[in-house]
Amino acid sequence: MALRLGFIYKSTTSYDLLGGATAGLVGCRYKAGQGKRFDLAGLQVIEEVIDVYLEGSGIEAIELGLSEVLDLAGRWSSREDAVFLRYYDSVDSDPDWRSQIVTARLDPTGAVMGDAVQNAKVVRLVVVRLDYWFTPAEAVYTKAFIPTTALGEVVNASFALTSCQDADDNCTFGIYGLGALSEGWDLPSPLKVRMYCAAEAVNQVTITERVIRALDYTDVGYYEGEDMTAGAGVTPTDTAAANDSAGNYCDYAWNGATETQLCYVDIAAASVAKFGGKAHKGIVRLSAGHGYADLWMSLKVLTTGGVVLAEGQEILTSATAKYIELPAVNIPPGLLGFSSYASVRLAVYVRRVAGGASSVDLDFLYLAPVDHLRKLVPLSTGTPAGATNVLIDDSAAQACYYTATGAVNISHVGEGGWLYAYPNCCTIFKVFQLGDGIATWDLHHSLVVEIYLEKRRQNL
Repeated sequence: MALRLGFIYKSTTSYDLLGGATAGLVGCRYKAGQGKRFDLAGLQVIEEVIDVYLEGSGIEAIELGLSEVLDLAGRWSSREDAVFLRYYDSVDSDPDWRSQIVTARLDPTGAVMGDAVQNAKVVRLVVVRLDYWFTPAEAVYTKAFIPTTALGEVVNASFALTSCQDADDNCTFGIYGLGALSEGWDLPSPLKVRMYCAAEAVNQVTITERVIRALDYTDVGYYEGEDMTAGAGVTPTDTAAANDSAGNYCDYAWNGATETQLCYVDIAAASVAKFGGKAHKGIVRLSAGHGYADLWMSLKVLTTGGVVLAEGQEILTSATAKYIELPAVNIPPGLLGFSSYASVRLAVYVRRVAGGASSVDLDFLYLAPVDHLRKLVPLSTGTPAGATNVLIDDSAAQACYYTATGAVNISHVGEGGWLYAYPNCCTIFKVFQLGDGIATWDLHHSLVVEIYLEKRRQNL
């Protein structure tokens, strides 16, 4: 092991501040994490002092070089142009921790000669950096979920996801900040998601994540249309359909212009605890567009006895779309008197202004946490088909783009927060890929996904 502390710009590391690798540089005094923390233009930063000891011939050139590095560090406009403080092992790849410098300067009056190594010149560096350290993004342990198969860990391997969750298809994967994977990081850490589709364009992609603070591999909130219960006055008809989740959908039919409870599901107390009182949107997939220009839909939370506890906003839905996002409700609602989680009822409501006989072909409903919902919306036709056209959503760089034979192209706009994994938690993800748009959403289009994690920690 040969530990070094230096600066890295792009792929070049310069100056061994700990001494030994740079002639004329004896060492330094640096107490990581001990400095003034403050907010700088929305960035949480820390100001630290590094006293560098120089002796022998050539120290003027080293001092000039350090000044140039610090000057360069203050000129960044994006992460790719930044200078980082790097603590690493020059022999092994671990550790390799970096922290982005926001601004830095030489302080010719700050160094105290009495603190110097004998006969050495002291140069004081004042560095303002982001208040965390990170490792370069690496492939992360993931688990892909298919209910009828064993859970298998993979590292740096692509896995294919479809857009539903049943015995044959899989839209879910998990990242577990537990055990060996929890070592070395203690802050929420950003993900880089790489994805492509061999057969068709990557159109809209919706990625949801549920954070569970326990060793628990099971998600909640995915309900097949045929497994839900019809509301009063509604007639359900289960219909086989090979292209739908679990090979079926349910046709719910009603008559009239008043608001109608289309269907509902009773959520057990153990599942309610996983919802945790947070706001959840309803991602609805229809087997076919309902065809009405005046159909409004909403979500409501009720007691299992039918008393309404909370109502989501009612929205006018598209006549042709298979993909519908219903405004959020909190599950359970934060009501006075709830001393513990109890079972609640989640219901879908409909209202057709013109009235008359109406029906909706409901394939499935998924309740997605609003605070962890990421949607990649295509600017035009999305990312072209093929393994060389890779759509990348990089939460660390805060950039969404696709690469094609080395070129960087903008094809999507990201909506919602960036994607993170959390230490000492299980993070469950679902991916819904609308390769051919919201009107002809084919569940079985296969999206190849790779996941990379940039681990972060507060201090060295």
